[in-house]
Amino acid sequence: MQSASGTIIGGPGDLDDNVIAANGINGVALRDGNPDNGWANLIQRNQIYANGVTTPGVGIGIDLAHDNDVPDIQPDPAGEDPNTNYANFGQNQPTLCTGNGVPLPACTAPGFNAGSGATSATWSIVTRPNTQLRIEYFSQRPDGMSFLFDEMVTTDAAGLPLSGTVSTCVAGVCTASAIPSSGGDSRGQSIVMTATDLFPSDVPPVDGLVLTDPANNTSEFSAPAGIPQEVAFGASSYTVAEADGTTTLVVQRLGNPTGAVSVDVVVSAAPGTATGGGIDYTLISTNPITWADGDNVDKEFTIAISNDNLDENDETVNFELQNVSGAVAGSPNTTVLTITDDDATPTIGIADTSIAEGDATVTMPFAITLSAISGLDVVVTWSTADGSATAGSDYVAQIGQNITIPAEHLA
Repeated sequence: MQSASGTIIGGPGDLDDNVIAANGINGVALRDGNPDNGWANLIQRNQIYANGVTTPGVGIGIDLAHDNDVPDIQPDPAGEDPNTNYANFGQNQPTLCTGNGVPLPACTAPGFNAGSGATSATWSIVTRPNTQLRIEYFSQRPDGMSFLFDEMVTTDAAGLPLSGTVSTCVAGVCTASAIPSSGGDSRGQSIVMTATDLFPSDVPPVDGLVLTDPANNTSEFSAPAGIPQEVAFGASSYTVAEADGTTTLVVQRLGNPTGAVSVDVVVSAAPGTATGGGIDYTLISTNPITWADGDNVDKEFTIAISNDNLDENDETVNFELQNVSGAVAGSPNTTVLTITDDDATPTIGIADTSIAEGDATVTMPFAITLSAISGLDVVVTWSTADGSATAGSDYVAQIGQNITIPAEHLA
């Protein structure tokens, strides 16, 4: 748009937005800004993506003609924002954090909270002092864009963000977290932002605008910051009966499925109480688990379960995700498989015995046995009781004596 002022593209309503995609260079280009025209162009809640198709790398979503067809350098090195030499007064775009202190020391990467559905972003801006901005947040992917949420932000005397209706700001760096009204999972997408200056005093009364109207100078998009895809187990625990033969662990790819992803399912260093290698279980599936670009189907990791005849405690196997490529490990990234025992508890038997009475004290052996081998140590507590013999005169009474039959033994 050449020398345009007071143009409105989009709006706050659900049906006000436009899809602006697949243009040869820019999605929206504003040209010939100067003190007399080229300002107060509101660009609100539009889906602007996949432009610059004529020459890859040339063309952006919104171009304010400071640096033609490429993102403006921020803060503006050619003059203070607002700068009347450029379209929309060269309104600076927000600086969105990509994580690990980049580009600001307090920066953390944007994120998605799977529990609440909230998307979060940390950002800053250098712009007009003591003004009010509308900050808009979008998620962007190769084949589309979604409006997430917006907020009103007030700047301080240095032109840094001071407070917001969503953001918490400290020393000019803000963190916003909100649940988009339309919902949606922002993992595997990039977050971009715009800023619209709402300060009214420098808007000339032309083209239907009056001094009480907001400036409505919308910025270019911020540089994108990605929220990685995640891989995670489908549940934090699984249970299988010993006699079931096999079981599966579900592994999920979470977020927009862009690019290839792979991950290994391994037994943890603290493996649990079950023994692998065919004794209690055997890993059937092989690593890595893979997804192709666009594939978000859940994958299964299969485990064979050994069915023995031993009465034993339920046993566990601890698994974790390792060697994630193309994504990050999400939650849960560990899971516990419990193998429940289905064998009956053996019964205890004692055999009759006899001994000839004599003048000397002798030991009378009794054989205590199990009806079947157990996988557990079996402790038997025994005592004597009078029959036709009398304790003290015919035998020495025994009370609360213990013997242990070791695991995998009958006696």
